[in-house]
Amino acid sequence: MTQAILPLNVRALRVNANDEQLLTSKFKGRTAQFEEMPFTSTSLIPSTGAAIVQPLESSATPIASLKAGMHVHWELPDVYKRGVQGPEGGNPVFPSAPDTWLVLRYLQRYDPSTQSYGAVSSKGFIVESDYIATALTPDPWNIVRPAISVPLPMQPAAGQQPFRYMGRVRDYAGWAGPGAPSDYLTGYAPNYLTSIGFVGPSFASYYPECNSVFGFWDHFADEADIAAAIKGNTALRFRVSYQVIGWVRDAARDVFAGFGDEVRKAYDDYVTAAAAQNADVTVTPTDEFDRLARQNFRLAFNTADIAYTLNSDKTLATLDAPQQGICAGIGQELVWDMLAAPGTTFFLNNPAGSQPNALWTDDEVSLAVGNTQVEGLSALIKAELAPPGATSEQLGDIETLLDALQLGLLHDIEAAGNSLM
Repeated sequence: MTQAILPLNVRALRVNANDEQLLTSKFKGRTAQFEEMPFTSTSLIPSTGAAIVQPLESSATPIASLKAGMHVHWELPDVYKRGVQGPEGGNPVFPSAPDTWLVLRYLQRYDPSTQSYGAVSSKGFIVESDYIATALTPDPWNIVRPAISVPLPMQPAAGQQPFRYMGRVRDYAGWAGPGAPSDYLTGYAPNYLTSIGFVGPSFASYYPECNSVFGFWDHFADEADIAAAIKGNTALRFRVSYQVIGWVRDAARDVFAGFGDEVRKAYDDYVTAAAAQNADVTVTPTDEFDRLARQNFRLAFNTADIAYTLNSDKTLATLDAPQQGICAGIGQELVWDMLAAPGTTFFLNNPAGSQPNALWTDDEVSLAVGNTQVEGLSALIKAELAPPGATSEQLGDIETLLDALQLGLLHDIEAAGNSLM
């Protein structure tokens, strides 16, 4: 099976004991706490959205503040963040996101006596992004990791726990492959892991919202001396790199599954049509592959890597097209330096005095009204796209084009022939 290598943007945040005690409680945390949904409580307090959602604008302490260690977050490639609305309408459908991640850590300790780093040691971890559990349990190093909560099952029975926890970390050395299908999100059909999760567009991009899914907290418990120094806030220096590789466990659900067949059909249809019209075949299979890859995935491949053979009638005999995506990225040589004054060293910024709100605000509010969300959005942004001094008729034309763009009807407007295009 041919695989497409998709680059990952891997970032890491250092948090030492000083940061954990004094700073991370001031950070914004995840916004959804489905674990607060009641199911056995006898409290008379009504269950409202305020108990489950903690907006970023809230000044409350984060639901789960960052602990000491390295927090690694990887950003999904755009191909997994593009939803497509079907011809019948409805909500956009997003492709299955990679649910299994191999995280390789490369560690070098610093020796102050020789003022040099020692040999590289490596360690592997498996992050099962869509693993579902009813409770938080210790990892292989007997540490309870934070995990996001999700509203499953979708229709719980009376008295049944209405939430689960998603994501877990395994020691690669002891990993024997995935568990039973019922242990994962796909066991709660029709749910499957996507870039928007149960929260929305910010899910995969905001670490507190996906830290157990598209992130990894390295507490270094497998390296006793380092873990003790981090916890005890004592002198320590090392550097570390993280290589992250991810894939969709069920290849049949991969965004590239069936893509080769789509290219084959499109090319063979073109050849058949050309033969029926006694026209020359001027498009190659790699041309068709490139066109569909850009159209479907917004990706540009090196077409020289796409091998194929043709039948005597010029239709495709074989085509070596990607059938699975493999995400790969690395965060290199992150230095943990606590040799000087560890008691007063902060990795995170610790400014004095009050700071301006980091959230975007605007004193002016714009309001637009439409019969549908599509019409409302078009009415809202038409003025921003219009040239200076645009007439009401021109604004109406822009709004019509925006409606058509969102509904996928631009081609029909162009084909009909009119003054708009």
